[in-house]
Amino acid sequence: MIRVAIDVRVLTHDAYPSGVGQYIIGLLKALASVRERITAVPVADTRGFYPDHLNHLWPLTIVPPFLSLPWQQTALPAWLAKFQLDAFLGPAFVLPWWGKTPSAVTIHDLTPFHPECAMNEATRRYLKTMIPSAIRRAHKVVTVSPDIAAEVVSRFNIRPTKVTVIPPVIELPDDISRKPDCHQRLILSLASVEPRKNLVRLIQAFDQFATQVDVPVKLVLAGRLGADTRRVEDAIVQARHKADIVLAGYVPETEKLALLNRASVVVSTSLYEGFLMPVVEAMQAGVPVLSHRVGILKNAPPGSYYCLQDTASIQEIVSGLKLAVTCYEGQMKMTHVARQWASQFKTRPVGDLLATMFEEIVSSARDRPGR
Repeated sequence: MIRVAIDVRVLTHDAYPSGVGQYIIGLLKALASVRERITAVPVADTRGFYPDHLNHLWPLTIVPPFLSLPWQQTALPAWLAKFQLDAFLGPAFVLPWWGKTPSAVTIHDLTPFHPECAMNEATRRYLKTMIPSAIRRAHKVVTVSPDIAAEVVSRFNIRPTKVTVIPPVIELPDDISRKPDCHQRLILSLASVEPRKNLVRLIQAFDQFATQVDVPVKLVLAGRLGADTRRVEDAIVQARHKADIVLAGYVPETEKLALLNRASVVVSTSLYEGFLMPVVEAMQAGVPVLSHRVGILKNAPPGSYYCLQDTASIQEIVSGLKLAVTCYEGQMKMTHVARQWASQFKTRPVGDLLATMFEEIVSSARDRPGR
């Protein structure tokens, strides 16, 4: 039985799970589905977080609670060696600088290398240093979509065989039933409030759209408040239809499912993405999607969503909203195609991909001379 340590510190420091946090939770569930092949050891530097997500899957291992980054670079490699773990996964862009334990690292996207994607400059500098180092040290580089795999291979000039595409787990309850609001068309955005999510343009486009249609419409922005919160709030204040725009912030899972049940369309105006989990969730729920062709949607089949050609154009977004909200022709076929395609991101298939990758990593490391 292969024992794999997984760094889950992102969860310990995050009151509301971000996209990476949700990815790690799904990762643990996927590994739980292949217990006969892999024993996962979640490693953290604090206690008392998300017990509902972890206690029924794996016992949590606590290492001495040093400061987060020094702990990762000093205590973690020593701990891995002491307990002779077979492999280690860094699920959030980084790996320790040293250590002999065979490792994999997940690269969700390359936002720090895109100047047009605004982010905290200290975080950008840190990740621009740590990501290349992690890619060099890793036995395998995991990406969440073929698009990011190609970008990683091209930017860092590495062998394509070193990169493995393993998508996140996305699995909505089987009994989810849609009841769209017939009295007010609900347009739903499930995105953190960051500049690259392009929410200011979405608000401006919605304001124009609401003026041009003769049905009541409402825009709900559900996602963690982030670096673009002030600009988004200002855009709402300036909107003519501000009473029909809700900045909900982070919503728990049950509330998110309720919003998906009522939504007429889920819209994403993001400029750059690694995967785009909320859109795939919407597809699994049978909700029509309006989005730019980014992340995993580059691999979605034709006719599975309404495609925005240019999310820098407010008029393009307005036209997309009109088509998605007021035109029902072919929509049932579209959601059927989308739901079938989105079903591939379930727990067990992802678990099998992870188990196979770790088996290859461990086998390769054992075959190396000197081990």
